[in-house]
Amino acid sequence: MLGPNFMEGQALAAANTETDPSEIALPEEESSICFGWICRALHCQSATTFWNPTSAEIAKVWPIIDKYDMKQSMQLSVMFWSNTILSKTCHSKDLWLMAFVCFQNKDSTSYKTVTRKLLSAKGSFSAGVKEAEKLVKNNMPVRFLHRLAGEITWIKS
Repeated sequence: MLGPNFMEGQALAAANTETDPSEIALPEEESSICFGWICRALHCQSATTFWNPTSAEIAKVWPIIDKYDMKQSMQLSVMFWSNTILSKTCHSKDLWLMAFVCFQNKDSTSYKTVTRKLLSAKGSFSAGVKEAEKLVKNNMPVRFLHRLAGEITWIKS
């Protein structure tokens, strides 16, 4: 985020830090709550365990983590949040969101858990994917979700 390719990095480079401290506002495009929790987790200002995000919030956090190249530093926090969500009973759309986040985060244990839950779920896989797709609004390549739905449908038949 503070690199030369980002607006924030260019503002920091242009600032005269010897005379005035430079203040960089958080990006407005993302959800400020989600971005705030990323900053707290990265800078150890708050324990990861204090935030209990929903699957929709994790789906909002993931594109921010990906965009600002924080995958490696946030991987354990996302794994913890994913495990917490998957330990509870989840709605179909939540399972689809978590399947995508776990896949992107390379969290094989949680991915295995969520796909098992999807295999045992009843109802239309297409409907669950379409509900999840509405929540992410082009933040994620949802082709993956549709492909996974097709694979699970094929396995179950």
